[in-house]
Amino acid sequence: MRLYALALAALLVGYASAFSWWRGPEFPQGIAIMGLVSNGGAALLLLVDGHVRLARFGAPFFGAIALALAASLAAPEWAMQPL
Repeated sequence: MRLYALALAALLVGYASAFSWWRGPEFPQGIAIMGLVSNGGAALLLLVDGHVRLARFGAPFFGAIALALAASLAAPEWAMQPL
C-alpha cells in the first residue's frame, strides 16, 4: 500500500508540473504521455484483474481519461484551445 501511495504522489507531482504550461503556448507532451500510460494502464489492469465492482466503474472512467489524453496527443493544437 505504501508503494501505491508513493506512485500516486509521483503522478500528482508530475501533473502539478503541468500548471507551469497552463497559460503558455507549449503543449505539455510529457505530462500527457504520463497520464496516458497511467490511466490506460489502470483501465487495462482493472479489466484483466477481475475486480468486478472496481472494473464496472473504474475501467470506463480511466479508459475515458486515457482516450482524452490520446486525443490531445494526436491534436495538441486542439487541446491547447481556450475553454
